[in-house]
Formats: sequence, C-alpha cells, structure tokens
Amino acid sequence: MSFSSPQARGVSAGYPFLASLIRGLGIAMVLVSLVGAVLVMVLYQGSWWWLSQPLLVALLSAVLLQRLGCVVLTLETIYETMRQANAGTFCRRITNTQRLGEVGMVAWEVNDFLDKVESYFKEVDTCFSNAAHGHYARPALVSGQPGMLKKSLLNINRSIDMMSRNAELVAANELHSALHSLNVHNLIRNLRDTQEDLMQIGERMGRVGEEIDAAGISSVTDVWQRVSSEPMPTNILVAINLEYASPGSAVQAGDEVAFFPPVTGG
Repeated sequence: MSFSSPQARGVSAGYPFLASLIRGLGIAMVLVSLVGAVLVMVLYQGSWWWLSQPLLVALLSAVLLQRLGCVVLTLETIYETMRQANAGTFCRRITNTQRLGEVGMVAWEVNDFLDKVESYFKEVDTCFSNAAHGHYARPALVSGQPGMLKKSLLNINRSIDMMSRNAELVAANELHSALHSLNVHNLIRNLRDTQEDLMQIGERMGRVGEEIDAAGISSVTDVWQRVSSEPMPTNILVAINLEYASPGSAVQAGDEVAFFPPVTGG
C-alpha cells in the first residue's frame, strides 16, 4: 500500500487523509470569501476593492498548502522509511526536514532510533559470524546503546564467553581422547612385548637350579654363555649367592648364580 492509497483498515479507515482535508478546507475558504465579495458587489454595488479579500485569502491558502506539501512529503518519507524498516532494511534515513517544526523533531527521533537499531543488528551479526568460525575474541560493542538494546548485547557477550569456554572444553576432551587412544596403543604394544619377555623368562625358569660343570668358568659372563646361546643383555641383573653382582664378577665352584632379564614396560 502506498502513502496516498486510501486506508482500508485501522482506526482511521474510511476517513480522508489529513492532507486532503486541509486542501479541501483551503479551497472552501477561498470560495466562500469570493462568493461573499461578489454578493456584496452585486447587491450593494460595492467597489472592486471587495475582491481584495478573496485574493488575500487565496494567497494565504496557497502559502499554507505549500507548507503542507513539505510536511506531507516528509510524512511520506517517514512512512516509506518505517515500512522498509518493518521489512528488515534499516539503512534509509529521513532528510530535508529543515524548518518543519514538530515534523522535523519526529524525523530526527526516527533517524536516531534507526541508527541505534541498525548498529545493534550489525553488532549481533558480527559477533555471531565470528563465533560461527570459531573466533570468540570479538565481543559486541555496547557503547552508545540504550536500555534493552544494551542489556541484550551484554547477554550476547556472556553467551559468546560461555561458547568460548565450551569450545575449549571440547578441544581439551578431544586432546584427552587422542592421548588416551595413543596410550592404549602403546599399552597393548608393551603388553605384547611383556608377554614375549615372560615367555622367555618361563623358558629360562626351567633351568633354575640347574648345576653346570665349573670347569672353564671364571665369571658370570661365562655362566651365561654356558646356559644360553643368545648374547648376554647389557641391562640384565645378576645375583651371586642372593647378592647383586655384575656380569664381570668372578664365580667359584658351588656358587649360586641368578639372572633377572629386563621386563619391557615395567
């Protein structure tokens, strides 16, 4: 519906617009004044000076209608601006309101309101656009916003802060899950290595208490070479007669020599 279309609904439906009413009243005043002057001249043989009255009324009516046209044009601009704002477009503003008095004040307040609303929605869009891409360091700027608009932006900032904390918790949980998976993998590998070591220990445990000929044996290393075909590990533990010793320690006939192979993962 355009600004000049008759109003089909609302409390003013069926009534003429204010501009049409004022135009009609102005024309009626000029006609009444003109008819009165003509009647005076005809009935009372008045002079032509009586025509000055309707001419003066017509001049004043023309000035009034010209000012009314400026007011109506501004009202039409306000109407179109608010109609676009109602459709979600807040970039239009009301201009050319000089020397329009109360109408200019209304236009100023409407422009100020639209400035605040447009700024509000731009801040909201910027904050959530950044948050959608994982950037939470851009809070909404609340400076200059009044009342409920400021309160809403503060609540949005608190929400974005909670979103940031939640994202950090999710990232930490993902890291812990990845580390857990890695630890489980390493644990399984260590258990397999331990199983192999235990199997080797089991094989060697079968030789516990085995007596060997002491001929040609002078050190722990000689004992190992006698009981095993594998090279002696460098980190193996050795005990002679229940006391820790080194691979190079000397042994005598009758000594009890024990080997403790290393266990992987422990």
